Order: sequence, then C-alpha cells, then structure tokens
Amino acid sequence: VNSELSVTIDLELTQIYDIRDVSLQKDRSLVKKQLKEPDVFERPKDTAKVTLNVEAAVDGSGAQLPGFSAKQLHFTLGNGEVCDALEIATLEMKKGERAVLTCRQMEQCKEVQLGLESCSALEVKFTVELEGFEKVRDYVRMSEDEKVEFAAGRKDVGAKLFKSGRFLLALERYKKVVDMFGLSFDHYKEDNKAKAHELKKACSLNKAICLFKLGEFKESKATCNAVLKEDPSNVKALFRRAQADLKLKNFADCLADVKKVLESDPQNREARALAKEAAAGQKEDEKKSRNLFGSMCDGLGKGPIPEPYKARHFDFEDED
Repeated sequence: VNSELSVTIDLELTQIYDIRDVSLQKDRSLVKKQLKEPDVFERPKDTAKVTLNVEAAVDGSGAQLPGFSAKQLHFTLGNGEVCDALEIATLEMKKGERAVLTCRQMEQCKEVQLGLESCSALEVKFTVELEGFEKVRDYVRMSEDEKVEFAAGRKDVGAKLFKSGRFLLALERYKKVVDMFGLSFDHYKEDNKAKAHELKKACSLNKAICLFKLGEFKESKATCNAVLKEDPSNVKALFRRAQADLKLKNFADCLADVKKVLESDPQNREARALAKEAAAGQKEDEKKSRNLFGSMCDGLGKGPIPEPYKARHFDFEDED
C-alpha cells in the first residue's frame, strides 16, 4: 500500500430519520420511524376522526404478512376501532406524515380490516401515512356541562375496551377523565360538581384495575390510595388495594384491607378468597423466616474453636 496515496470521499447527508418510542409504557414495544416530514406540526387528539393509509405490513425479515391487504382506514381516535398499534401511533403523528411503525407486541397488531386478524409474527412493520384528521375542541375550552358529558362518554368507551381485554387503551380513557377534572371542581354548579366527583372516582378505580391487569401493582395501589384519601371507607378501593398488596407480598396490609371489606360486606366471596390467599402467603413467609432463623442458630457454637489471641507478625521483607 502506498503510504503517500490520499483518498477523498465526498459525503452528502440527504435525509435525517426521526425515530422515537411511541409505546404507552415506554418500553420500545412500538417505535415510529419518520419517512416523510410534514409541513404542519399539529397532531390529532382523542375523539378526532382520522384517515390513515396503511401501505404495507411486513414481518421482521421484510416478508409481507400473509393475508395483508393495503387499505385506507377511517376511524375515531381512542374508540378502539382499529388495532392498538395503529391507535397509539396515530396520536403521535402529524398530518401528511409518512412513517414505519415497528411493533413487537403481536396482540397489538391484529387488525381485521387489513386481513391480519390472525397475525402471529413476533415483529410487525407497518408503513403508514396520516392523510388527514378533523380537529376537535380541546376539553379545556369546554363548558362544565360539556366536560361532564364528554367525560361520561369516554368512561363508557373505556368500559367497552376493558371488557374486550384492551387494558392499555382503556387505561388511557380513564386517565383522560381523571386528568380532566384535575385537583378541584368546586366552582362547578352543584349537580355538575356531584357528577364530576363520581366520574373522577369511578375512573380512578377503573384506572387502578387496568394497572393491576397490566401488572403495574405499585401504581395500582397508589391510585387506590388517592381514592381512599378522599373516601377512606370506599369498599372497591380497599379491595383493589388489597389485590395489589397480595401481588406485592404485603400480606399483612392485604389482610387489614380485606378485614375492612368484610366488615362492610360479610358475604363478599372474592374478599374471603383473597383473605385465604393472603393468610396462606403470610404463613409461608413466617415458615421461611423460622427456618432461616433456625439455620442461623444451628450454626452457632459449631466449627473449630479459635486459639487464644496471639499477636500477628508480618514479615514484609519476604514479599515479592
């Protein structure tokens, strides 16, 4: 090789791809890679009617998914009219944006309208373009009557999503209602104040059970704590907190809440069953603790008896 030889390489940056995690749990299970940057910056909001073009659907190797048929989809955001992956990603897109969505949750990619009702790929890549959407009023600009009506509607949508096992989407609907009413609605008219209070409490409890179903036990317990702070004897909040504590192996706390539930409803079968599980778990924990303590005690007094203390002498001159 000639050491005096010089080489000139011309490089041109033609495009920068914006890649971001758009999954609700921020676990990179749904990633959006922007292919075409739009001229506008506004994104659609919950309840907006959108038009989404789905151009391609391939697996991790790039092979087209069996049964897939490209289609233009029309749906209302947040209502669960399309699969979770498209629902969630569309909220993070802008009008005219074209992107590749990489989804690593098979259940979130099953879409009947695209011929993917039995999708089994471990990784799915959708090529999509958000053609347009209708603007909707932001809830902060709604009157209190409109807010109460809107919240009741989103709560009903959340219930349908929960019943169909779509806990992530249901959770988002309930969160929306809780956030809508914020910390206080004391300035509302009396009838609206009562309705808002009940909607916020119901959606908080439903939020707790969604978090529980998703395995987020600490967050579920924290949500119940918030309800119990305002309503210390709420049976549903006590029971759901007890469920979370059982999963967290806080057996004593679980039993304390179950006791309160049974004081209010002695015939509650679910609470009785929960109490048995917690008592069994507590008993097993106590058994393990006793065995550990016994093993520690058995080890005392065994082994060689150490010689009486002797001053130790170190000869550093012999060390390497």
